[in-house]
Amino acid sequence: LPFCHSDFIGSYLESEILKALAKCPADQVEVVYKGFQPKYDSFSAMHHATSGSDIYEQNSTGGFALEEERRAGCHGQWDTNQKCYPTLEQMKNTGLLRNFSSILASRGIKKMVTVGLVYDYCVKETAIFTRENHPEMQVVVLGHLTRPSFDGKPGAPYTGFLCDGRDLGHGFCSEGGGTKAAHEKVLKDYKSNGVAVMRLQNEPLSAEVYGLFGGVFVGSS
Repeated sequence: LPFCHSDFIGSYLESEILKALAKCPADQVEVVYKGFQPKYDSFSAMHHATSGSDIYEQNSTGGFALEEERRAGCHGQWDTNQKCYPTLEQMKNTGLLRNFSSILASRGIKKMVTVGLVYDYCVKETAIFTRENHPEMQVVVLGHLTRPSFDGKPGAPYTGFLCDGRDLGHGFCSEGGGTKAAHEKVLKDYKSNGVAVMRLQNEPLSAEVYGLFGGVFVGSS
């Protein structure tokens, strides 16, 4: 695994995403880091909802960006420069960093598009927790630009051709080994929390989706 090597300095951005972000004006890009506290799972870029967690959990979860003094100088160097990561002191005291929620508020962002990995954990919690903490936020997940934790598209693998017409139980031959049901549950969670799930096709963007591009894109990993 790459993160077991002695020269590994932190999380890597996918190369094409890194190139694209580096071309953007520095003041339009925020990179947040998460998962500092072993006591809490922190899949989401947004901290855990205020209604279901204590203050310590809220301050320990979600994503955190570098302080303004370092942010601009680290543009394009996020995964190559050790000085462009939160310090150990900042990881222990996240109040020294800027959390994702405060970034949205300070920039007046009202629309958010979420993509990346994975559809049913990091992407899902980022989208839903953002809606819980910022009910006025319009949140969209672009389904074709994210992948679920189970392998393949929702409902895959359809393996009926391997089963010779037999039913091996648990939907293995007809329902992708249960992944279709899992996908339906995740989609229901999105919708019940006011998150729209869309996909773009080879056609002009609808006015609704095009309007979202004035907001913020969040890529999870």
